[in-house]
Amino acid sequence: MSTFRMLLVDDEIEVLTALEKTLAPDGYEIFTASDAEAAIEVLDTEPVDLVITDQRMPSMTGTDFLQIVKHRYPWILRMVLTGYADSGTAREAYEEAGALRVLVKPWDEAYLRGVVRTARRYLERDETAANNREAEGVNFDLLSTSDVVYTECRSRESEASLAEEHPHSGKKS
Repeated sequence: MSTFRMLLVDDEIEVLTALEKTLAPDGYEIFTASDAEAAIEVLDTEPVDLVITDQRMPSMTGTDFLQIVKHRYPWILRMVLTGYADSGTAREAYEEAGALRVLVKPWDEAYLRGVVRTARRYLERDETAANNREAEGVNFDLLSTSDVVYTECRSRESEASLAEEHPHSGKKS
């Protein structure tokens, strides 16, 4: 798999810096945005595998932003980061925005890194499965072609065999 790319969205620059510091050692390509509008600009121009967004931002909630991401870029994995975890926020994030996780501030660095590694493995398995499906399709096409060629060869062999058995059957005397 190519480099795993993520977009971190939070209106607090200190939080973005801390998230980036936590996740950068794992070799990810990290983009940051301080609001949903800037994040959408990043998504429109950069390939991204995962979005982690703050829930409470001035222009829109993280869940509202992830609903836009889900609609426009359904293949991107989504997570919400919040300092105000409650069951309503979690339910909304999971059900309406398709979030994989609701992460709580302050986060545990090992847990956060583990969750992101799990997301990456999920995409790698999905990519491998897609590659396998594509290879199976190619194999099926090759088998179909091979069957046609085999049938054609058998037909010509039969014709040749008949011609050898009856060498004068087509000639007039």
